[in-house]
Amino acid sequence: MFIRETRTKNPSNGIIYKKHQLVESYRGEKGPRQRIVMELGTLEIDKLDLKKLSTLLSARFSGVETLFDNDDPSLAKLADDLFKSFEFDEKLKQETSKRRSKTDYQKVDINGITTSFNRSLGAELIGLEFFKRIGFEEILDSLNISSKQKTLIKAQIISRLVKPGSELSTIRWLNNTSSLPELLDIDTVINKNDFYEISDLLILKKEEIEAKANAKQTKLYGQKKLLLFDLTNTYIEGTSKFNELGQYGRSKEKRSDCLLVSLAIVVDEKGIPTYSEILKGNQSEPITLKDVLDRLDTKEQLFGRIKPTIVMDRGIATKANLELIKSRGFNHIVIERLNDAKNYIDDFKSNRETFETIGNNTDDQVFVKFIPNENGTKVLCLSESKAQKENGIDQKRLERFLLGFNKIADRVKNKTLRDVNKVNIALGRLISQYPSIARHYEIITDTEPDKPKVTSISLNKKDSLNNKSSLYGCYVISTNHKDLTAKEIWDLYMTLAKVENAFRSLKGELGLRPIHHQKTNRVIAHLFISVLAYHLLSAIEFELAKGGDKRQWKTIREVLLSHQRSTIIFTDNKEQIHHIRTSSIPEPEQKAIYEALNIKDKLKRKHRVIGTL
Repeated sequence: MFIRETRTKNPSNGIIYKKHQLVESYRGEKGPRQRIVMELGTLEIDKLDLKKLSTLLSARFSGVETLFDNDDPSLAKLADDLFKSFEFDEKLKQETSKRRSKTDYQKVDINGITTSFNRSLGAELIGLEFFKRIGFEEILDSLNISSKQKTLIKAQIISRLVKPGSELSTIRWLNNTSSLPELLDIDTVINKNDFYEISDLLILKKEEIEAKANAKQTKLYGQKKLLLFDLTNTYIEGTSKFNELGQYGRSKEKRSDCLLVSLAIVVDEKGIPTYSEILKGNQSEPITLKDVLDRLDTKEQLFGRIKPTIVMDRGIATKANLELIKSRGFNHIVIERLNDAKNYIDDFKSNRETFETIGNNTDDQVFVKFIPNENGTKVLCLSESKAQKENGIDQKRLERFLLGFNKIADRVKNKTLRDVNKVNIALGRLISQYPSIARHYEIITDTEPDKPKVTSISLNKKDSLNNKSSLYGCYVISTNHKDLTAKEIWDLYMTLAKVENAFRSLKGELGLRPIHHQKTNRVIAHLFISVLAYHLLSAIEFELAKGGDKRQWKTIREVLLSHQRSTIIFTDNKEQIHHIRTSSIPEPEQKAIYEALNIKDKLKRKHRVIGTL
């Protein structure tokens, strides 16, 4: 091969243009001939380098390296760029030729072209792919259930991921809005009874499904080093007369007027669910841990040979629970249940220079100090952002407390409120509203001699209020690990945000609340389906995060809304009615998501002639 330079003159302006071609000599029937292998455009290089470049390009075609690759890197890069451009052009020609070979031209009435049966597609594609990818397909195959039951379980779990809601709203969505039935090859209308039967089946298989899911996901994502445990509750709409789990208690959503049901969940350090337990709504956090450990102790396949560290918030970290964790062979990392920070107030106030700084952002710096003891380690932590937040909250409470007190004091001064009992009732109400502030003030009441009449009330601030402000942003992490640094312990504790994100996703993105079911088994099934959907959600977000995409699933879901499956309807010149079922072309942002998750649309184009006008 050699590079040939050709020159052409523009007759209108006299400018001479040159271009280069890679040419190959060959022997044909009529003797030696030449053919153009590549159009190279205009090359601004010395004529002496044209020979080297032709050698480099010839080597690219034969798949070998030459001495020029090392001797002249810039020329080698030019050869690579030219060859890539050539490969792209060749592929484009092949694709064009392939497309033209499949063309089916019809004369159609363009004024009558329309679409019908438009169904959402994007989020369903991702949900179904991850259902298979994280092993749920294999788990269903291992259960002794029918193919119809498997399909309905897929539909119910993926629906909770894509369009969370009640069973009735999910059924309407599946039948009228989603392409999921087409993806699952469901050709009948789904009804309420189908879903209820599947819900009952899922409850019976709950323990088996969770154990197999964890075994599969441990293989996919690696050994579990941390277990993050927490408890939440949600409320039930209606009377819930037939629900044994429904109990009144302290609602996380401030819905103390409704019966509650609790969900205990354990996730690993990647946010992947490990275990869940559905409990009565008045179940206290400290008591719950024993039940969870009893179940986890029987599941050795979750951990392998080494048991992970359990990370908990202070609500569950009672002394009895910590002893229980140790007796079961688990390590732990917790914030002290009692406010242990006050025992180290001198360190927090005066010895800041002995703390290690974590983080470069001044507004979000954390200071930590390592304090070993005979039982393990304590880490003193001081967060600047947490201090600002706590100070802001307390300032609002203080303003409201003082405002309420001053109103009572003014009524006493104006003699509209003087009876001792009534004054005490008013003050008691105020104290019950702001107990964290009121405990730092002494209320002084002056009365008339020998009469139950109040003449004035005043406040006396205690020294404890100054100590409280000195401990804004301060907390103490306790662990029985002795081989970790203060920063490592703090980093491990911060992973507890994963379980908080799990609950946030369950309640918001996966429709955990509210619950409309009135029977116990229906409530359990509703919660368990949400947990199974969270398996998919956490895996999706984990894969996106590996590529640097930190968006939440709800954002991804919104981006994919416009990617749809539709039926195009038109009439040809023979008055035949054509229906073409096809998927829309993904928009750039949608395509980027699919590429990041390696998602393919496997639904094929379907063409039917359904009759004539």
